[in-house]
Amino acid sequence: MTFALVDKLSLVRFDGVSYSVPTKFVHNSVLVRAKPFDLEILSGAKLVARHVRSYERGRGFATLEHYLDLLERKPRAVKNALPVIQAGLPAEFETFRRFASDGTGVGDRRFLGVLSSARGRPPQGTTVIRGAAQ
Repeated sequence: MTFALVDKLSLVRFDGVSYSVPTKFVHNSVLVRAKPFDLEILSGAKLVARHVRSYERGRGFATLEHYLDLLERKPRAVKNALPVIQAGLPAEFETFRRFASDGTGVGDRRFLGVLSSARGRPPQGTTVIRGAAQ
């Protein structure tokens, strides 16, 4: 186990690999518990994130759910947010996003509502961010 600081991108760096945590932990110290096949990130005694462990230095892993609170505060960022782009969402999500998009930001909030309703059960839990926080 080791302590790590969550950076401004809501990532924790461990053994050359970046892993996401919920955005409310930015600039906080967390405990990283590494096992051979997975990695747990704790704040105090509470588990805040779990990822499949990677041994490929320079890679990054982000869970879309970790960024939903931030995106709800900045809904117009949803179409360009890396965790959303790389989340591997089914094509129907992108179709809905384009359909709802009206240029005013209202459609972005609707799309975020759909993403938030899937909280806790994202279509693919982890996305790979190539070259994150190197």
